Amino acid sequence: MNTNFSWADRLALIAHYNPPLSHAAQVFNVSLAEIKTALRVQNDGSIVESKIDVEQYANIFDPINIKPIVHKRRGRRGSKIMDAIINVPTTPVELDGYLAQHGIKESILRQYTRVKLS
Repeated sequence: MNTNFSWADRLALIAHYNPPLSHAAQVFNVSLAEIKTALRVQNDGSIVESKIDVEQYANIFDPINIKPIVHKRRGRRGSKIMDAIINVPTTPVELDGYLAQHGIKESILRQYTRVKLS
């Protein structure tokens, strides 16, 4: 099934099947604010009428068509900081070598009190 719809097509499907807007946002993988903005723009007359055959997409708002919204992960990837803090040796070692080995900076290592070790 084609899920790459124009906004005119999306709004035509929403108008025909009348799903909750939050559900439509999940199906089309857009935010609720985008749907509301598109509806406002359509009411202003800026979006042309769609020529989509809405009957062809009768099951588009079934629960199986909901796509999860995956948020982009921010910050450091992996566990370099935690590994570096856990593996601090009991004997003195050269700081620059230790930092290079674990790929972290000195300022990060000084924040070890923020890490909860269990």
